[in-house]
Amino acid sequence: MKKILLSLLFVSLGVTGIVTAQTEALVDNSLELTGGGGTQWTSTSTNFGTVLCDVAGCGTCGGPCAPHTGSWYAWFGGTSSAEIGTLTQTFNVASGATSTLSFWLMIPNYGGATDSIAAFLDGTQVFYKAGTDSVGFDAAYAQVNLNLGMVTTGSHTLEFRGVVSANALIYNVLVDDITLTVGGSASTETNMLDEGIRMVNDFNNHSLNMYFDFTEAMDLTISIIDMNGKIVEMQDFNQIQNGEYTFSTSELSTGVYSVYFRKGNNSSVGKKFYVQK
Repeated sequence: MKKILLSLLFVSLGVTGIVTAQTEALVDNSLELTGGGGTQWTSTSTNFGTVLCDVAGCGTCGGPCAPHTGSWYAWFGGTSSAEIGTLTQTFNVASGATSTLSFWLMIPNYGGATDSIAAFLDGTQVFYKAGTDSVGFDAAYAQVNLNLGMVTTGSHTLEFRGVVSANALIYNVLVDDITLTVGGSASTETNMLDEGIRMVNDFNNHSLNMYFDFTEAMDLTISIIDMNGKIVEMQDFNQIQNGEYTFSTSELSTGVYSVYFRKGNNSSVGKKFYVQK
């Protein structure tokens, strides 16, 4: 049985994307078959044996822990002990093409700085969220859409991995309704990152478009960092209240990057984004 911890609420910010799909590569997208005893997905958990849960077997962590659809879902964390949970599926692509990974994510209880939820394609990290960052996913499920770029013909492995270090916080992460479409394309991915900041990653036009609408004027610093921790762009705005800024990603190599927004003396708000050439 998972331990119960009531969530601390943050401002809920929506995450949306525009996806055109053609071929679904995964099976048992909603985890119902595997939860019922199938072998479509494999799962491990240091403390619980598996991350697959239904309400009868795992409880509700005080209320919010439940599937997005159906009866089964993946629950990462759920304990203050050290924990690593995985959910994995190997799939085949008949003909190489661009691909999009989509899943529904909820983080009703944030964790520590060393806790995390991540997704990997063939061992390469394509999604990461630290345990301290539940904004946008704390109050309800929100969909995550990731442009994975070109996926080659043949066998591939998708893995979700939740990591919890031993601490006083019980980190709860829920994942459900996972799709990986091949042959379609993601045109844009839109994220509301913080109050007054909207970011649109335009894959077709190779640009990162940032829009600002603050209740009052403030100093703002934008930093874009590559996969090796190198700053590739830094832009300062003095006393901005409304406006926009566009950064061209055309010169960046394919991969995952991070953008950070620092408002005045407040701590930075960060978001990872994907660049495909």
